[in-house]
Amino acid sequence: MAVSPRHARAPRHWCGAVRWDKLQRVPITRAAEPLPGTLQSLRWPRHVLLILGCTVRADGSPSRALRRRVDSALRLAEALPDVLFVPLGGARGARPAEAAVIERLLREAGVPAAAVRAVPAGHTTISSLRAAWPLLRELSRAAPRARWHVCTDRYHVLRCRVILRLWGKHSHGAPAPRPALPARRLAVLYARDRLALLKDVPLALWWRPGREAP
Repeated sequence: MAVSPRHARAPRHWCGAVRWDKLQRVPITRAAEPLPGTLQSLRWPRHVLLILGCTVRADGSPSRALRRRVDSALRLAEALPDVLFVPLGGARGARPAEAAVIERLLREAGVPAAAVRAVPAGHTTISSLRAAWPLLRELSRAAPRARWHVCTDRYHVLRCRVILRLWGKHSHGAPAPRPALPARRLAVLYARDRLALLKDVPLALWWRPGREAP
């Protein structure tokens, strides 16, 4: 399996002791495919890495922020056994879905296709998590002891974890390295995300699992 030079220092299998025979029974979720119907036969993974999408350029290439989030997830995965990557994020206009671009970056880095379950839906943090919930619920049933890691920018981690916690799921923050931005710009990003959290909390309570989205 070819691995990009950037990540060539980790020649091991990304998912360690994953039961590939069981894994391959579940179809891979693509941009035009529905979520898998069931994952109850699986007894893995031990770690689920949720990679939150962000800007995709008009030509379909990832923004620096998106690359930073993916690179951070790849570095984390090198130290973990039995990893499943779950890219999140839908398409905006004619641009490809954020989750599809994340999946492409993962595959280019040498991650097996079977170790990725992309959910190419949602245009906001909470709508992307909501769209992924059927898959995440099945993963929870198949691997109740798996640890969930939220891979995104540091200013964004809290909002994602709060939403998941309101839906009954504990998660761990896996923030990407600090972007090379002026302190004032970073302060604006933190403030904007905290305001978005105030909006998302009532939505998370309303959209909690077991209720239909409005």
